[in-house]
Amino acid sequence: MIGWNDTGDELYFLDIDGDLAAVKVQLGDQVVVDLPQKLFPVQTGSAWANMSDGKRFIFGVTGDAGAQNPITLILNWDRGAN
Repeated sequence: MIGWNDTGDELYFLDIDGDLAAVKVQLGDQVVVDLPQKLFPVQTGSAWANMSDGKRFIFGVTGDAGAQNPITLILNWDRGAN
């Protein structure tokens, strides 16, 4: 699984060590790819997605299959951020 930031110049991916990594990419007549930078470790096999700003990520986590924990969904959480 991979993801791009909203400007299309940074690619996010899981590296061989299972860490989330980012790499700068310049597209044009030639493709220029910088060295990847490790961001942080993640659980192997975790589903994930990046927000388009490249500053936030969301991960699926596994828990106790028998547990029934409620899910809280907060809508419009950024409305008062200004």
